[in-house]
This record gives sequence, C-alpha cells and structure tokens, in this order.
Amino acid sequence: MPSVETLTAQMAEAGQLDEDITTVVRTADDAWVFRFEDIDVELEYSEVSGNLLVAGVIGAPPREGREAVLEALLSYSFLWRDTGGIRMAMTGKGGDVVQLFEVSADNLTPKQLVVIVSNLAANARIWRAFLASGAATEAPSPSPAQFTDFVIHV
Repeated sequence: MPSVETLTAQMAEAGQLDEDITTVVRTADDAWVFRFEDIDVELEYSEVSGNLLVAGVIGAPPREGREAVLEALLSYSFLWRDTGGIRMAMTGKGGDVVQLFEVSADNLTPKQLVVIVSNLAANARIWRAFLASGAATEAPSPSPAQFTDFVIHV
C-alpha cells in the first residue's frame, strides 16, 4: 500500500496532466480535491483498506419527480458491475446526490488518477443534466438498462 506522502505526490503530478483540472487541493492528511471548472471530485484514502474513495456531488434531486429520480439512482447503483463500480448515495434526508467509486491505491499511476477523476466528473455532468432536465418526470419508471452508458473506465 502506498504511503499518504506518495499519494500526495501522485495527486500533485496528476493535476498537471490535464488542463481541465484547475487545481488539486489537499483537504486533510488523507484527502484531496481535484477541481474542475464546474465540479469538484473528492478523494479520500483509507490506509486500512488501501483504497481511495472517489466522490462527486451531483446535486439535490428536484421536488417534482423525486421518487422517480431516487428509483433511477437505486437502479443505477444496482448496476455496479456494468458501471465500473459507481454507486449513488445521498448526503442525508433532503440532501444532495453523491456518486461514489472505490479503487485500490496500489500501483495507481498519476495518469490513471486523471482518467478516474475526469470520468467521474463527466459522469456527474450527465447526472446533473438528467436532474435538471426533468427527465424523471417524463419517465416515472426508468429502465436500469438505460444507465449503462454512465460508466467509469480506468
């Protein structure tokens, strides 16, 4: 398992590899944020598991069609095998939707970090557009198969 110092150096290097990443900020001893113009992607390292938890806030589901949105999110989470392991959660009752992805930090390169955070940011943009479009009110019973395009690739 890599040390936190090694990961910090990798995070800094990764931030220099993609011009869409505006900055990388260390927010705690074991946590970093990759800032894009329109979204932050948070990473938190667990020395116990050796994994990085990668997360991005999508936003609050709309009041109208909320049940359909929550069903779509649960269906998407159930497809974790097809989506590369992305899961959806909420920060609490009435809170924001958050997408989560866990990856082993062992042998992870700065280039792979860029791919992971960039793909998670792109996926968050798709989900933000979905929430903003009112798509949930147009399709109250979404098919889980329609969400397999929202995947993360390493």
